[in-house]
Amino acid sequence: MPFETDSLTPQDLAALEQCFINRELAEQAKLFRVDSPRGAELVGRNGRGNYSGMVFPYYWPGEDKPREYRLRRDEPDLEQQADGSIKEKGKYLSPPGRCSQLYFVPGTPADWLSNVTLPITLTEGEKKAIALHRLAFLDQPAPRFLPIGLAGVWNWKGIVGKTTDKRGARRDVKGVIADFDRIAWKGRFVYIIFDANVATNESVKSARRELEKELKRRGAEVRLVDIPASQGVNGVDDLLGADGPGFVLGLLAASQASEENKERKSQATRLVELASDAELFHTSDGEAFASFAVSGHLETWPVKSRGFRDWLTRRLYEAERKAPAAQSIQDALNVLSSRARFDGETCEVHVRIAQHDGAIYVDMADDSWRIGQVSAEGWHVIEADIAPVRFRRPRGMLALPEPIAGGALESLRDFVNVSDQQWPLTLAWLVASFRPNRPFPVLALHGEQGSAKSTTARIMRALIDPNKAALRSEPRDERDLMIAATNGWVVGFDNLSRIPPWLSDAICRLATGGGFGTRKLYENDEEVLFDAMRPVLLNGIEELATRSDLLDRALVLTLPAIPDNKRRTEMELLSEFERKRSAIFGALLDAVSCALRQESSVHLTRPPRMADFANWAVAAEPALAIKEGEFMRAYTGNRESANELALDASPASAWIVTLVEDCERWEGTASELLTELNSRASDEVKKQSGWPKSAQGLGGVLKRLAPNLRAIGISSERGSGRQRRLWTLEKSCHFLSPSSPLSPDDVSSPPERGNARLQNA
Repeated sequence: MPFETDSLTPQDLAALEQCFINRELAEQAKLFRVDSPRGAELVGRNGRGNYSGMVFPYYWPGEDKPREYRLRRDEPDLEQQADGSIKEKGKYLSPPGRCSQLYFVPGTPADWLSNVTLPITLTEGEKKAIALHRLAFLDQPAPRFLPIGLAGVWNWKGIVGKTTDKRGARRDVKGVIADFDRIAWKGRFVYIIFDANVATNESVKSARRELEKELKRRGAEVRLVDIPASQGVNGVDDLLGADGPGFVLGLLAASQASEENKERKSQATRLVELASDAELFHTSDGEAFASFAVSGHLETWPVKSRGFRDWLTRRLYEAERKAPAAQSIQDALNVLSSRARFDGETCEVHVRIAQHDGAIYVDMADDSWRIGQVSAEGWHVIEADIAPVRFRRPRGMLALPEPIAGGALESLRDFVNVSDQQWPLTLAWLVASFRPNRPFPVLALHGEQGSAKSTTARIMRALIDPNKAALRSEPRDERDLMIAATNGWVVGFDNLSRIPPWLSDAICRLATGGGFGTRKLYENDEEVLFDAMRPVLLNGIEELATRSDLLDRALVLTLPAIPDNKRRTEMELLSEFERKRSAIFGALLDAVSCALRQESSVHLTRPPRMADFANWAVAAEPALAIKEGEFMRAYTGNRESANELALDASPASAWIVTLVEDCERWEGTASELLTELNSRASDEVKKQSGWPKSAQGLGGVLKRLAPNLRAIGISSERGSGRQRRLWTLEKSCHFLSPSSPLSPDDVSSPPERGNARLQNA
């Protein structure tokens, strides 16, 4: 039976929204609407009456085919009661003769059934289970509990077999349905959340009492959650829609399994008390963090992270030799998170590198959580508890080597395959990667097969931000790119064959600063925001950066081929690199310290597109063991090559240049220019990818190529006012612009020369 969420009417979706079920969740639950004939067929009825309504498919966890359908009728039958009142009859229908079954939201993993650390909520009906599913994931990626729906308060019992009585007649055997035997209950917290009428309806109250006994018999720890009686609120879905998730979470946290639990201090309260010596604080965007002592050093973790949860569990075991119940630790984390947000101070938490009060701090990511401190006077490694900044440890982060004073960056030449002309740019990119909160150049490594592109990239990252996944494949979308940037310092991509336009634009934003927002899971009006500025490292055989805006931010290095007689095995190369990595890392910190000391004395008379980077690299030049002005010469040549690459990558650029050379000055609309270019270019050229197909597309090409055309002496300007539609192309009297490459003469007040090696402070 196919499901069509689009068959739900706006009225259906509005009613679901009032019950804390948004459209995304309705799609996950595979809800759909049927008319009366199809509804009657679905539940095995003869068709008399109205069977139109909404259908809830039943899926067992881990299975992808429905095992049953349940219909919620729009117009159920009406039945008059003895007291004269009218009661709905047959509002929910299943096919006749089917045994009672438990309801799970489709997509529930099968292993949740055996995970006794994951609490269970048992509630009446499918709609309430769906609403609780949204609550289970609210504001966190892992579920708080596993929601299970009962088709009715007594439907956890049913016909489980047949027997023969003394007269030989076959009779039904009733008992707990078989679904219960497929779930691990022993030692598990189970919340029973029946409707508000449990306080007034004896049958409902009796059903809950018997269910509680059965669950306790199976070893579960049961908590009863009472829905407060109020106007318009019947079940937990109504309560979520009316009073919000915070109120329901409060009910869960406050519920108790028995009067004995009410009288003594809860385990969650003891966990909160055991965390009293942790420093609780929050970041500017409200994320809760805790810093606490472990084995003589300070660690910092998000309050709801696995690291803090493990520490809290260990504290309870040390104090009471008991393991905390899953719900107890979750309740404690909720309390501690709120204290961090509302009582704690605001303090930013960084990944790998941070800057504070003129010094740069580097997370060594070792077992002792030490931090490297680099200032204008030198560098040294300090303990985390005396550092003015806090770092977090995303998964995959590896330790930096212990830096050794007196090393030389020249030793790195043995491990990276770059030419003499590219060597100053390689060093400049490494030093610039330690400079947070300012734009970073994108490093693009090209070269034929076997030119050690991947090895060079891994070695360079190992000196800045070593990671288990040092280089990754192309991200699927901008969300994946920003998640990688949020959880690491260097973003490295390996063996790319091309960079699509969306990724080129995203990398530009990542290199020079930019945010990304996406809708929060299971929410209609909340966003998850990502904001990061990171060094980016790319490699591939073909020239990857071809769009002019990315080339403006890039260092493009073409690695030379390695002769066969100079090849080494990767194991041999990396083993030797590990032996020298500490000394190279120390020399790199020397260069960072030199840049901090000299940056204010460097002035670029004609700053390039990446002015901050160029200024920083020139400031570090005395500690890079290269000649004065060598970086600027290399950077000038690289930008000239990048300019040529941008023009070569656009099939229209050559014809624009030819047009200006022929007439020296051309003026007209974009449509007229496109007609002129089409008349000059061959059909093969016009079929190439990137040839403008419209006047608007040509306008975009002219805007994007404007800096590159200026660099070769052609100005392209769009008119203003009434002349706004006109473009003017003409030969320029000057060949340099503020975004053109610099020469060494553009640097004034050169920094100190001579021996700039710094000693370990």
